[in-house]
Amino acid sequence: MFRKFLIAAMAISAFGTYESAYAQTNEGLTRAQVRAELVAVEKAGYNPQGPQENYPQDLMAAEQRVAASHSAYGGTSDATSDAGSKAPVR
Repeated sequence: MFRKFLIAAMAISAFGTYESAYAQTNEGLTRAQVRAELVAVEKAGYNPQGPQENYPQDLMAAEQRVAASHSAYGGTSDATSDAGSKAPVR
């Protein structure tokens, strides 16, 4: 009887350890982060005030364009560079 109880207690503690190891923290986003994401998606072509016939597809397409612009492998960027320009002479 004690052996069954011991096995059950070990199984329950192992399951609890497994669950806590893979628990996610839901800290959430700040208001500024949400606003920045909305601005980025709008710059990518999504109009939240426009027609909503293709709502999920239009939003996902804009999010993919934003993700591609942040990618290290291409995409577009609003950043500028002075690469190739001459250094100022001192």
